[in-house]
Amino acid sequence: MALSCGRGLGAATAEVQFVARLTASAAAGDLLSGAALHARFAKAHVPPTTFLANHLLLFYSRLALPALTRRLFDEMPQPNVFSHNALLAAHARDPRLYSELFARIPDPDVVSYNTLLAAFTSAGLAEDALRLLSSMRRGGLAVDGFTASSTVSAVAGIASVAQLHGYAVVSGLDSYVSVRNSLMSGYGKGRLLEEAERVFADMDDSVRNHVSWNCMIAVYGQHGYGHKAMELFQVMARRGFTADACTLASVLSAFATAKDLVAGTGLHCRLIKSKFTRDPHVASGLVDLYAKCGSVQDAWKAFSEIDKPDLVLWNTLISGYSLHEDFSEEALYSFRAMQRARFCPDDCSLVCVISACSISVHNAMMVW
Repeated sequence: MALSCGRGLGAATAEVQFVARLTASAAAGDLLSGAALHARFAKAHVPPTTFLANHLLLFYSRLALPALTRRLFDEMPQPNVFSHNALLAAHARDPRLYSELFARIPDPDVVSYNTLLAAFTSAGLAEDALRLLSSMRRGGLAVDGFTASSTVSAVAGIASVAQLHGYAVVSGLDSYVSVRNSLMSGYGKGRLLEEAERVFADMDDSVRNHVSWNCMIAVYGQHGYGHKAMELFQVMARRGFTADACTLASVLSAFATAKDLVAGTGLHCRLIKSKFTRDPHVASGLVDLYAKCGSVQDAWKAFSEIDKPDLVLWNTLISGYSLHEDFSEEALYSFRAMQRARFCPDDCSLVCVISACSISVHNAMMVW
């Protein structure tokens, strides 16, 4: 094997070394170094063991390269369940394929089910997620914390969240902090603020993690309780947790929903000297805040601070402009600018620009 040449390493040691380097490349998102390792291995003309081939599959899967993952999988003489799981994960964004690939796994394990469940969750397929959970339980597979938290994240119905909460308590899965965090978010989306607060309050400080605080702050933001979001943000800081972009964006969202410009501006002033005002996630919260509060020029200034705005930030700006009749032209101009920046409009983009177009039929004709 190429990696062991000149070093006197045994085959097993060489495999471990290869996998360690490949894993590091995947973690860094470094396709070139990982592909170079693969090429060095291929030049050695040594048939890969299933162990090595699986980690190559995992590498390409983690870098979201389904075509390469599939080609490597098809070349494997004896793929095992790990191989199938890696292939399934690579196609997790393609609803046309992942159910079909799952059906081809000879003996799916918990990881197989969790991978498919994560795909359902990402696609917002709540009913499919619930059916899969039922299938796991009927098959006697042990449901773990990832399974429960993914299912809670997927479901949209209030009754489903409550039922899953009950199941988590009975089965002991509520001991996982990820499950409790998902329950908070689920109740928040279902407009059940008190239930979300109860889940948060029942968690000891030793159990809560950074995500727990962010989830509860986000729930307050969804309900427009800016003062509660800010209070919890301050408590979080006193407990030794450092705010990240998600925390700040959630607080800003709360101020935006409540149209509390004074509090939102106060937080913005505190952030000006920090790196966060240049974070697209935080900038999106600032744009939303100022636009909803009528300070459209300030919304544009917050947007312009970002060197490389992402699709979400573009959509937030277009949405902000579309709220105000006098800025419908700016909404349409921003829509075109977003396209020139090589962003493909999504459903949110189209809804926002159509809203702007409805203000002026003449402008609508110009867009198309």
